[in-house]
Amino acid sequence: MDERHWQLFELVSSQLDVTIENLVSSTAFADLGVDSLGGVELVMEFEDAFDLSLSDDAARRIRTIGGAMRLLDDNRW
Repeated sequence: MDERHWQLFELVSSQLDVTIENLVSSTAFADLGVDSLGGVELVMEFEDAFDLSLSDDAARRIRTIGGAMRLLDDNRW
């Protein structure tokens, strides 16, 4: 796992109060209790942490940790 992916896991863990050991790439944010408002807040955290600016469409497609990892890979700086 590269550094950005590790940072993503740490961010999700801290924001959702879940241990990193319970997170895998297939973990769905809905399974972690993230509703639509929580999803918006989480995307804003991703944007701040990784200096991203995501379109609404891209943000809506992030449903799993793996999806967020792919988004980071597609937006390398």
